[in-house]
Amino acid sequence: MNKTALKGALISAVIVTTALAAGHAVADGSLGTAPAGGHDAERRYAVTIRVATRGQPIAPSVFVTHDRRVSIFEVGPADEADPGYEGLAILAETGAPDALADALAGVPGVDSVTVLLAPTHPAPPVLMPGESNGTVVTASKNKRFFSAVGMLAATNDAFYAVRGVPLPRKGSITVYGAVYDAGSEPNTELLADIPAGGNGAYNSPDEPGEGHIHVHAGIHGTGTLDPATHDWRNPAVEITITRLAD
Repeated sequence: MNKTALKGALISAVIVTTALAAGHAVADGSLGTAPAGGHDAERRYAVTIRVATRGQPIAPSVFVTHDRRVSIFEVGPADEADPGYEGLAILAETGAPDALADALAGVPGVDSVTVLLAPTHPAPPVLMPGESNGTVVTASKNKRFFSAVGMLAATNDAFYAVRGVPLPRKGSITVYGAVYDAGSEPNTELLADIPAGGNGAYNSPDEPGEGHIHVHAGIHGTGTLDPATHDWRNPAVEITITRLAD
């Protein structure tokens, strides 16, 4: 994903959310499912995500199918030398999913990695409050777990996450994503410090955050972000997963 294009989309998105009352469903804008390893007895699942917050746009999500050994992150101390953590921090700070998707594709036990774009107003790829979007992911016989992450665009380094959900053997399930803080950037709550305000750069190590991944404390109004618009109460997204016929 081009970071300049993503930054422009996020800038417009936060402006729109201040007046947005409700969203609408949008078409599938996924980049497609990239197999991370060999597939045997591949199964297909329709995955739909809906934004559940009042005023937080969601940047492109990363959907992962994997086996039970895989965890896309752990709550606790951040390992800045880990490409997976670096990718997660880049996603949480800038909205750009590429680094995390690339890192996950190389993890043993990962089956497929899908980046979900959301062509919507005023520009792609941001998913606005109330909107939904979906795609189809695949999972092989022994890799029947699902995880997902995506940035809350009007924050410094917040991201929603669903981790290690067993894929349904039949029918549908609905799961909800809580919000975490990547711990990689100070929570200034200043529009100038987030992608939506024009700063889409990955934070310098000279300006460290909390240094550990934790449940996000929300928007408190200490900067220029308005809690009445941009704060949330967990969960932030609703995700429905439906097993498709073979």
